[in-house]
Amino acid sequence: MESPVNKVFEYRLDYYWKSLSLYAVVLSIFILIRESISNTKVIDNIYQPIIFLLIFITVITSIALLYQIYQKKKIILENSKILLTTRWYTKSIDLNNIQKIIIKTKKYKKLDIYKIIIIKLKGKRRAIRINPAYYNNENLLIDEFSTIKKQFNL
Repeated sequence: MESPVNKVFEYRLDYYWKSLSLYAVVLSIFILIRESISNTKVIDNIYQPIIFLLIFITVITSIALLYQIYQKKKIILENSKILLTTRWYTKSIDLNNIQKIIIKTKKYKKLDIYKIIIIKLKGKRRAIRINPAYYNNENLLIDEFSTIKKQFNL
């Protein structure tokens, strides 16, 4: 008897790291430019509104990054179900309860760019939307959902 193969797709945090580093670099450059132009103390320059705004954006992005790291989002594909998990809850979707899987694409310069996976469940009005770009191995995730779609004729 074959053991079930679980495929795990973890939430990608690249966007948060990139934006956080960008804000920190812009903030540092702005403070350096401001310091080199004026001969006042650094503490006087920190009280500028634009610096407060950049610090605020950097702090908010840091908090969002820490929250996403703490949340630990994952998609686990098993033989008979799909698990959408975070640290606090797990949503289990039985493959027999899926009415339809829609993989929306958008063409850009003759390339297929996948935007979203929509899972419609039987007896439910609202659909579950998954953006594969938010997860590691997005192409493999799309391929797996395409395979499930073909297997169950969804």
